[in-house]
Amino acid sequence: MIHVTYERADDQRREEQPSTAADNTSVYRELRESNQLSKYWLIESPEVLETAKNVIRYYPKHRKLAVHLPDYCTRDCQTHIGKGVGLNLDALQDEPDVLHRLIEILQEIESSAS
Repeated sequence: MIHVTYERADDQRREEQPSTAADNTSVYRELRESNQLSKYWLIESPEVLETAKNVIRYYPKHRKLAVHLPDYCTRDCQTHIGKGVGLNLDALQDEPDVLHRLIEILQEIESSAS
């Protein structure tokens, strides 16, 4: 479960703990790509890869890759996403040198793990 603040249609802000992205649309402004591009994590369910120290979330439809610290629970048992950074994969299309270097880095990591 993710703890997120949503913007209501009447511009009030409210915090909730949604179970899925689909559950969030009843009270709040309809989430569509045209008006909520910056909230892709609410529209699309990611492919999630977890390690002991990172959580990687891949959003193929929106071409985003997010790397986070592990999710954590607060004292009141709410689960939160750890701090992280996102990568816009469309931006890599304009920078082939950056893309090739990123691939090289990942291949180095893979070969050192073997």
